[in-house]
Amino acid sequence: MNILLHSFEDGTAPDLSSMQIGGIRKGWLGYSMAVVAGIGFLAGVSALGIKKPGFRQTNMTPEEYYRYAAVVPPPPQEVGIFDDILEREYFSPGLVKKAFAGDAESQYWLAWCYNAKNATSAQQAEAAYWYLQAARQGHPQAENVMGEFYLRGIGVPQSDREAVSWFKKSALKGNSWAAYLLGECYLRGRGVKPDLQEGIRWLKQVSGIYRGARERLRSLGIQPPPSPDFPEEI
Repeated sequence: MNILLHSFEDGTAPDLSSMQIGGIRKGWLGYSMAVVAGIGFLAGVSALGIKKPGFRQTNMTPEEYYRYAAVVPPPPQEVGIFDDILEREYFSPGLVKKAFAGDAESQYWLAWCYNAKNATSAQQAEAAYWYLQAARQGHPQAENVMGEFYLRGIGVPQSDREAVSWFKKSALKGNSWAAYLLGECYLRGRGVKPDLQEGIRWLKQVSGIYRGARERLRSLGIQPPPSPDFPEEI
């Protein structure tokens, strides 16, 4: 299942005691071989010049990249959790080609393939790379995920300031989860100076959708506005 970073407090790390490749669960030997291969690849591209930890500059063709997945493969598909588009295209050559061609939506879904609950650090770095490509093109969901990655230090160096910057870009495009996280950042003073009113403003914007935002407002002594999504409160 895709990583959903729905909590500031949830610091649970992925279970790396084993990993699945091609639908077959490998033991410690297979895991160790994959890690060694991944480290070797990342060390090699580092020599070519990487501007940020976890990010690589690639001159690979889509075909070469698809073969490279034998070194750092995406986690296997989990049946039944994808929508129809990803069910058809999960890490397919077609999806890779469209991502390389600069299609932001394909870049987002390619990153999604790597961003799984059991992802290794190499897979998380790959997810961050492709999420960033989509986010730089203004993809609101990718912008939000980059904010969450920076907040938690997943695939990128931890940075509250960068997290807030990406949350704000996504929230201004109407992403309600980004708006909620942005409000929390203002309340907690993460990446910005603490600003109670600004935090409340963002939480109120999404209080009609998220119960967590309503509960947070109540914890501040503020009654959230009525919402048809919460008829029991009306």
